[in-house]
Amino acid sequence: MIIKEELKVRVKYNVKINSQGEKVKYPYYIVTFPIEYSNILKERKILKNVTIVTNEEKIELSNVKIFSLEYYRKGEEKIPYFSISIPKEIGEKLIGKKVLVIAEIE
Repeated sequence: MIIKEELKVRVKYNVKINSQGEKVKYPYYIVTFPIEYSNILKERKILKNVTIVTNEEKIELSNVKIFSLEYYRKGEEKIPYFSISIPKEIGEKLIGKKVLVIAEIE
């Protein structure tokens, strides 16, 4: 199966305390899939191939790890939103922009 969606690149921050006791924010760049793909993605841990298409370039990623950060509440049920992390060099250029994401699911 192939997911083909136009999605927004977002940044989240992981806050860690360094050796001097200071809080340091480490950014990571993510693309979150729509809720309708949750049932398909919850059985997967890795996407075999992911292609990110922008106006200027086409970026190929392989064996991309899927994770869930947020949940949608539907009554008592919690449905997870699944995301993938993209490399820093790519994420910094694309933050806040919509990109075409083509993901291959085995």
